[in-house]
Amino acid sequence: LQDTSGYQKLPSGIIFAWGSYTFTQTAAQYVSATITFPITFPTKIVYASGQNETRALHRVDVFPNATRSGATMYLSMANGTNLAANSQASCRYFVVGY
Repeated sequence: LQDTSGYQKLPSGIIFAWGSYTFTQTAAQYVSATITFPITFPTKIVYASGQNETRALHRVDVFPNATRSGATMYLSMANGTNLAANSQASCRYFVVGY
């Protein structure tokens, strides 16, 4: 399931969507990437979360955008120091909406 994405729409209209992204880090406090969800949410997003699978000290933040079709993911060090240049971090996201 490393590089998979998908969604599940419940009979109530609630939609769960998930996916993954691999960041290539730079020597900066954070890196960002724009991701596209596997489905455009018809009404709105009520929850979005990210998780890093590669490095224990990294933090992932997901910020849904106004279009309901994607988000910006941010990867940073939990302690505020710079990321290591040219290494990679695999991250996953999970979104709930309707």
